Amino acid sequence: MTTTTTINFDLLDAAIEDAANEAHGFKHRQGEWLDVVDPFADMDEPTACGTAMCLAGFAAVRAGAEIPKPQWNSACQEWEMPYWDLDPETGRLDEDGVTVARFARERLGLDEDQADALFSGSNTLPDLRAMRDHLREYPDATYGDLMAVRYNNL
Repeated sequence: MTTTTTINFDLLDAAIEDAANEAHGFKHRQGEWLDVVDPFADMDEPTACGTAMCLAGFAAVRAGAEIPKPQWNSACQEWEMPYWDLDPETGRLDEDGVTVARFARERLGLDEDQADALFSGSNTLPDLRAMRDHLREYPDATYGDLMAVRYNNL
């Protein structure tokens, strides 16, 4: 059974462009919610710089999600990102909260299958743009529909 979703294209457009422009000092790395790109960087004060996010991460931040600061792992002698769960209402860090993917999916107005396709770790920016454009025309697109768009985009 197909149900019509109300997709937040303003947020989706902004998140894709943030990823393309590597906004807020974040690199785009589709396979990671939030990751330290250079774990051996000399960070006196840990910030978001030197980190990377996927589309879900960019959408969550654009929707007001709080970003954790990198933490020093003395055993490995490198910076790491702590586990990142969010309060489903406020977007503040909450160890009992929801995943970044769920927070982003709900803010974007996607169903689970659409989010799975868009948040796939192997998507490129052209893939994300093509899937977004397909969703504009077919807001009830399934996972299979969106993956077909991606494969046709190769």
